Amino acid sequence: YQWEAALLFGQEGFWEAALGAWNGPNRVETIGFARGLRFRWQEKNYVSAQAGLHYITRRTENLGTPLQFGARLALGRTMGAYDLSIGYVHFSNGKYLFGWEGPNYSENFVTLQAGVRF
Repeated sequence: YQWEAALLFGQEGFWEAALGAWNGPNRVETIGFARGLRFRWQEKNYVSAQAGLHYITRRTENLGTPLQFGARLALGRTMGAYDLSIGYVHFSNGKYLFGWEGPNYSENFVTLQAGVRF
């Protein structure tokens, strides 16, 4: 769920609350909160960047702590009340930055996101 936020660095801003999950041997469910920026061109097209914190339901061989950083870069287009984007998402606990113990191989995904403005 996204809602508009004040301009940041002169660009459109937004907040996002998200639920997510992936399956396989490193299956995880997540809930997160992020702040993002949207850089527009040609009025309907945009590039967005966001970063935030996520809680994961279990540790895996790739994610060693329950608190993870999440980052997403996306290319999108608005069409009236609809929004469609393709993006790249990265989850990591920042082990190398903070020196935490445990694995941090990260998880990375290509995403397709569709939204409707209420």
